[in-house]
Amino acid sequence: MDGRRKSIRDLEQRRERDLESLNLLLKTLGEALLARWEKVREFSGFSAEIGEYRRLVREIAASEGAIKAARTEMEQFKELEARIIAAERETAEQIKQNAGLNISLGELLLEDGAFGDFTAPYRRQIAALVPKIRSLEHRLEELEDKDGNGVFSWIGKGAQGLVLRSFLGKSQGNLRRIHESAGEQFILAEKDKMPPADAEVLKICGEIGRVRASLDALGRETAALREERQRLFDFFGAEGYPVKRIQILEKNLFRMREDLSILALNFGGALTGGKPLPEDLSGEDRSLLERIETLRETVKTHEGQIEKLKASLAIDGEKRKIAGMRRSIEQHKKRIAAGEAAIADLEERIAGSNRRIEELQQWQ
Repeated sequence: MDGRRKSIRDLEQRRERDLESLNLLLKTLGEALLARWEKVREFSGFSAEIGEYRRLVREIAASEGAIKAARTEMEQFKELEARIIAAERETAEQIKQNAGLNISLGELLLEDGAFGDFTAPYRRQIAALVPKIRSLEHRLEELEDKDGNGVFSWIGKGAQGLVLRSFLGKSQGNLRRIHESAGEQFILAEKDKMPPADAEVLKICGEIGRVRASLDALGRETAALREERQRLFDFFGAEGYPVKRIQILEKNLFRMREDLSILALNFGGALTGGKPLPEDLSGEDRSLLERIETLRETVKTHEGQIEKLKASLAIDGEKRKIAGMRRSIEQHKKRIAAGEAAIADLEERIAGSNRRIEELQQWQ
């Protein structure tokens, strides 16, 4: 392999690295001066660039603010969802607790003869239900004690047990609901029309009162949270959902930042492109300018070396073409010489044939 080609590749890689460094320095210089001069009302020769810089900075800040606001809305919505879920979970637990307390209260009332008038309807319901429960429990006991051989007997016994347990569960659930209903109605009843309650009944009533108050507060809180969630939903419908808005805003923000980067790069290039430099450059600015000039010279040196090596390769290529064409000429000359010899031989043979014709014609 020709060493010049490797040298060209190495030089091109170095040139690309130097160009990247050069562009970074130009962009750094451009950003620093645009940010500094942006506060100046007018700047001779660069008013268009400074105006564009102001516009981009303003729009970038607005987009960043809009993204932050949209993310805040998302967090608010997530927080609302979490609070609603927690409130609903707590409500479900307290409803369950309230039901248990009502069942306990109903059982106490039905056991206390002093509340006979109040509990009479519930006693009648229980009187009709308890025999059914006892019958189902008895049938289950008999089924479990029953012996059976074979697979079909075992399957039949299991199916019957499943049905009986289902009926028993429903009946026991109905019994709990009767007790619960008795407790609920007692809480709602006018206490001045009821006999005096004992300490245990009063204690459960107090616990139920606290749970019901907590449920009321939870209900108000949950309703307010749902209203706030609906307000956000309505706002999202008008403004667009935050995720979609953020995607659009971030896409525009990326484009504007790219435009700002290109503006800074071009501005830095314009400042170092041979125009008279402003007088208010800082020491850091001038240091950047020196490094920029050094890199530019290095890039030019690399490019000059690359062009020389490419020219050298191209010259050698042309020389190889010339040598090839010269070989083709020699081959053509040899073919021409061979052709001329063949022509001369043929012409001599034609002349011999003509002489023979003349000799033969004398005998005619």
